[in-house]
Amino acid sequence: MSIPRIERFEELSRVISQNSVVILLYVDLEDDRATGYATRLAKELSERLENIARVYIASRRLHPKPGRNIIVSMYVDGAMVFEQYDVFGVISLDMMAIRRGIKPILRKRGYKTLF
Repeated sequence: MSIPRIERFEELSRVISQNSVVILLYVDLEDDRATGYATRLAKELSERLENIARVYIASRRLHPKPGRNIIVSMYVDGAMVFEQYDVFGVISLDMMAIRRGIKPILRKRGYKTLF
């Protein structure tokens, strides 16, 4: 499974507006190590939330907060409802942190998930 990448603002706006639930992993695409990790994390998220959310890798320069850390954001119906700055660097720990952050939000908005 390939995770789509977003490198332009227009594309970012289109993805957020055309999908009910979107999870974006903002990463410095020139940093191969960070991009590789973000891709593995995105694949795991995509597999767990395949019926609910669309998952994308987005260029870090598209995020308004400066820096090089990976940022995980979730948008529901075009509004940003969750954001996590940086990751632990261990898939299981990052999945646990993200799950604890987004599961109650999804549940509150009527999405049923075993995530």
